[in-house]
Amino acid sequence: MVTWRLLQAFGLPFTLLAVSAVLDFGYHDAVLLEHFLKRMHVMHPTITHLYSIGRSTGDVELWVLVIGKNPWNHTIGIPEVKYVANIHGNEAVGREVVLHFIEYLLEGYGQNEELTQLIDSMRLHLLPSMNPDGFSKAYSPDCNGVNGRNNQNGKDLNRNFPDPFAPWDGFPEAETKAVMRWIKSEWFVLSVSLHGGALVASYPYDNRSPGGMQDFNYVWGQCMEVTLEVSCCKYPEGDKLKDFWDENRPALQAFLHKAHLGVKGLVLDRDGGAVVGANVLVSDRNNLLPFNTTEHGEYFRLLLPGQYNFTIMAPGFKPLTQTILLSEPRNFSATRQDFILEYNGKEKGEARCASWCERNG
Repeated sequence: MVTWRLLQAFGLPFTLLAVSAVLDFGYHDAVLLEHFLKRMHVMHPTITHLYSIGRSTGDVELWVLVIGKNPWNHTIGIPEVKYVANIHGNEAVGREVVLHFIEYLLEGYGQNEELTQLIDSMRLHLLPSMNPDGFSKAYSPDCNGVNGRNNQNGKDLNRNFPDPFAPWDGFPEAETKAVMRWIKSEWFVLSVSLHGGALVASYPYDNRSPGGMQDFNYVWGQCMEVTLEVSCCKYPEGDKLKDFWDENRPALQAFLHKAHLGVKGLVLDRDGGAVVGANVLVSDRNNLLPFNTTEHGEYFRLLLPGQYNFTIMAPGFKPLTQTILLSEPRNFSATRQDFILEYNGKEKGEARCASWCERNG
């Protein structure tokens, strides 16, 4: 129930909730963006969770709204997905598209069968603006300029992440550090990063532009991130935003289905305990860092339909190799495949100790 006390807890005046719930097609500064996210949470408290991953260099909150059946915590078998926009402050279309996507999803929940099943089948985190300071310096219209592209310190945030192929100065900005912590804490499976200035989609690896967030997601976060350039003009007039929303909404919705490609499951010992940090390897798909199981013994591997050879390895356990035939996703879920590992001639306690020592040095 939406109560006055709940509104006060979010610092949200009642008059703000009383106005039209329809988000206008215009640009929303940091204050309006925050009010909108808080209003959406207040209006949909059972399927949303609002949190901050940190503050920008200019001390602006980096708000994330989660949408899901259980938005507060991870549920085993439910993939974590994220949409991030406005990494470059002057690339403003993605910022507004994400806000409208939030409204669209929440209004459709319980009314539209596909949207309801999508929301129930994942935990979607939406960060509308990673660079609010840059956005505050940018202006419209500006299709090709660079004013506001960087953060308050003049740093390009999409060239500021550790890079597996290039030297790194080791000095991440506040926004970069916040996103790095976020990526390492949530075990994301799939991600979209929205940019502007072209109509392009790119995927890892992205070394022609060292220090990108996309490769950091893939190498260190076990997350497939796709970068989408959604508008030829970086910061068009506000009256053009509805057209960009209409053009991009179907793709943003369809992309959510890709979180259910491939296979998911648990790696367990013969007593049903989670094997933490086990390598989940797929033949002919070598990664710079292996995909590992989480603290729940859980794994996700995004794969197209086909036949794959899996090898599961963990200290203290015998390696297990198994062939799996993957089909198209059904019922808004990847194929479920659990693996049971046998102890490598050791008792349960010794195997767990070996696994812990391997993970913690």
